[in-house]
Amino acid sequence: MSLALLDLKLILRNKRPRQMLGAGLLVIGPFLLILLLGEKIPPMNEVIFGFLLSGYLGLTYTQFGYTWHGTHFDGFLARAVAPRLLVQAQFVTFVGLCMAPLMLIVPVIAAVRPQLLASLGSFFLYNAGVTAPLLLVLGTWSRTALKLDQSTFFNYQGTSSYHFLMVLPIMGLPIGLVVGGGLSSTLLVAAGLGLLGLVTVPLWTCGLGRLLWRQRHAMAMGFRDE
Repeated sequence: MSLALLDLKLILRNKRPRQMLGAGLLVIGPFLLILLLGEKIPPMNEVIFGFLLSGYLGLTYTQFGYTWHGTHFDGFLARAVAPRLLVQAQFVTFVGLCMAPLMLIVPVIAAVRPQLLASLGSFFLYNAGVTAPLLLVLGTWSRTALKLDQSTFFNYQGTSSYHFLMVLPIMGLPIGLVVGGGLSSTLLVAAGLGLLGLVTVPLWTCGLGRLLWRQRHAMAMGFRDE
């Protein structure tokens, strides 16, 4: 929990993560308006918007994973912080960032479009149980420490092709399901996969901790720009 609080302090005290999440809230707004004001929402749009509304802030922050801590990553190694604890902290931060906008969005949708709650719930589970572990796995190959005091706008430091490529399978699965099987089956599969990921959190965080341990020296060297 203390490491998760470190992420919260990092967000509040530094320019780049604060601006990035603020911009993310501005992106969520139009998606919400389209859902609320549109007369009929196609199943494809309900899937895409459900995915984004329930996970955009978490995805925006966690896509950079451990690179947020790149400038003080050596400190983690010196203090012998257990890699599994760092993975768990990143997971808690991801879930918290997904839940924060939902706490504001859900009452509005419940009042105006209650039929959309199933999509939000299913994709919140999917993001927590599927998206989060995939992002954290890919984060172990990060090698560039982010400069936290820089502006996030027109700043591509730390961004690479894998940030785009990793979104394809994550979003591609539900999109393929809704095309082939319809909305109801898509929501059931997404929720089921998410629940499976959440039930097995102790297993995959342990495995990810071991992966992070094996990658720690390569990551530290990259963060030091060696």
